[in-house]
Amino acid sequence: MSDLAREVLDVVLDALDIPYAATAGDDEIRAKILDQRLMQLVVSLRALRDDPSRGAAWTLTYLREKLAEYPATGYRTWGEARTECREAGR
Repeated sequence: MSDLAREVLDVVLDALDIPYAATAGDDEIRAKILDQRLMQLVVSLRALRDDPSRGAAWTLTYLREKLAEYPATGYRTWGEARTECREAGR
């Protein structure tokens, strides 16, 4: 696999692989974050495919900057909830 292909896969995973939410209320927040990240990803993938004049490195850097604007925070994750239950002895 080329370095560019690996970098593209890494940024796709960074965009989409965010922690699952603990509750339905948390999932609403997660869904909004994921929706924004997905939109940025689609725009960037189209640019990579259709407008190579900017270059892959620039496009991937720009995408990472845009993804940073929508961090996977502000909701309780499934992992956090499980840890809390274990610590509480449940």
